[in-house]
Formats: sequence, structure tokens, C-alpha cells
Amino acid sequence: MECHFTPSPLEKLYGLPISPPAPYWPALPDVLHWGAPHLPWGPVIFGDGSGFDKDVPELFKRGWAIVELDDNLWPVRALYGAFPGPLQSVGRAERWAVLQALLHCEGMTEYVADLWGLVAEGREWGARRAAPKGKHAAIWQACFAAQAQRSKPPPAFTWCPAHKAQEQVLEEQLPGQPGSATSGLTSSPRLALASIALTPARSSAAKPMSSAPFSVRSS
Repeated sequence: MECHFTPSPLEKLYGLPISPPAPYWPALPDVLHWGAPHLPWGPVIFGDGSGFDKDVPELFKRGWAIVELDDNLWPVRALYGAFPGPLQSVGRAERWAVLQALLHCEGMTEYVADLWGLVAEGREWGARRAAPKGKHAAIWQACFAAQAQRSKPPPAFTWCPAHKAQEQVLEEQLPGQPGSATSGLTSSPRLALASIALTPARSSAAKPMSSAPFSVRSS
């Protein structure tokens, strides 16, 4: 039987391919790594979510990343990848990063993020977040299941703004950056520089790692 599909207006006007329908989304994209992720992770993990083509719904995609920094604020190891499923949003990608940290970073005792809503939910760490009507319930259910397999208690959640005004940076005299006038701290290492309480105690090609044993449903 011959099938005919009507191209979307976006395809007709600009020749851009639209996102595949839900059945063709990979159930669980590969987890990629940089550095030495198979070695023990430190206690402090920084996470973030990002994306591109937010103004074009058909191309809207989100990704996530977690990173550990050394005493000199240089990245030591990182995990990253695409966010699965058709529901693509910053909030879901940020929470997916938490799940990956719980799955892969056994030594983690603190998780640092720049999304206040995520930090507030993490500090609450209650079953209400995984309730059927809870926002992002499916991801939080997976987070609680991953935590149940860990030997350490749930991590402490720390909020660290990703952007600071020039005056704030100069006033705080960030470690390793005396007199720096840098503003707009957005990357993970720079996000770490913006931490108020960072101390020395906190501590190449991309290859796929084993995928997480959880799937994300629409919530």
C-alpha cells in the first residue's frame, strides 16, 4: 500500500526536516563521556541542561551534562547526552542530569545546579514529587529508584546562579580570578567559579557508556 505524507509548512518553506514521530524516538540515548568517568567520582557534582532551536518546535532538542572539577576548577570528568522522549524542555533535561548523577556518581554527596526549582525539589526529596499528578513525576520516580541502589544518603542540593553581574564578580573576588571582570558565567566550570562556598576539599573522544535502566514516560 502506498502511503502519502504531507510535508509540514516548515519543510516546504525552509527545507528543514521535522522531528520524527514518537515511535521513532530512541527509548534511551547513549550516555557519552569525557575524561575518566570510570574512576571514582568526587563528592561534588555540577549538572546542567541546555538545548538549541528553541524557536523551531520541529527541531527543538535538549541535552544534559554532569561534570566534576578538580581543586583548580578544571574539569576532571564529565558525562553528557541527549534527553530522551518527545517532551523536550529545560526542566526535564535538568532533572535527567540529576538521575544520571545518581546512577553513575556513587561518591556524590552534593549536587550543584543553577535551576532554583530543581534545587528546591531536591531539598524536599519527598514522595510527593513522584506522585501520579506530580510535575516531572516519571523522572523523580527514576531518581528515587536510583537512590535506593546507592550506599550513600541523598545528595545535598546547592543552588548556584549561572549568571552574575560584573559588580558581583568583582566584589566576591572569585578563587583563581583576582580582579576578574568576567560576567555571564554559563559553562559548567564557570558555574563552579560562581560558587560562594567552593573550597579545596571539593573537589578524548566521546564514547558511549551503558545506558540507564530507566525510561521516561510523559508526566
